[in-house]
Amino acid sequence: GYNTDSITANGYELGGVNTTVDVQAGPYLRWYQVNGTPTYGGNLRLNGVGTGGVLINDSGSGNPAVVLNGNVTLDSDAKITGANSGRFNVYGNLSGEHVLTWEQGALASTIAGPVDLTGLTKTGGGILSFTSDHIAIDSLLASAGTVNFNPFAESDFSGTLAGTASVTKTGVGTLVLSGPNFFGSIGGTFSFGGPGTNLGAIRL
Repeated sequence: GYNTDSITANGYELGGVNTTVDVQAGPYLRWYQVNGTPTYGGNLRLNGVGTGGVLINDSGSGNPAVVLNGNVTLDSDAKITGANSGRFNVYGNLSGEHVLTWEQGALASTIAGPVDLTGLTKTGGGILSFTSDHIAIDSLLASAGTVNFNPFAESDFSGTLAGTASVTKTGVGTLVLSGPNFFGSIGGTFSFGGPGTNLGAIRL
């Protein structure tokens, strides 16, 4: 593995599939003004504290999402931020007994891999979509934008779901919300599908 100082990646791909990069306290890993589809193929370990352990996509709204194909592991509370409307798509495992702050602008982001986190706090507008059947988050707090669940088969979300954002469910899979849900009581909204949507079962 490698320990980072602050890195700015201005290109297509950073990191091979067998690479692990540590993003520690103070340093950050930042994509800026990239062209094409910026991709990180290796694993990332976020172990900073405070403002450390930060991934930044500062590419702006005119560029695609940074694609993280490897696993992202939190060894401490950490942050993924889309400055200037940048965004991330995560396809590997996202895990750690810590809280991830996910800051995004108006553009949509996707977490497609299995998720095992103590907490996830979503801020900023835009849609954050979960497309894996395995979404294990003890506490998901969303203060703006939309959280979308689009499971492939069946996803049982047993954690606490709270905030003032919107929650949507799309696709044909089954979504089970078996944990405490506080969206309706504090200003958030639920929306499941729409005209012509072929939805699977929803159990609250």
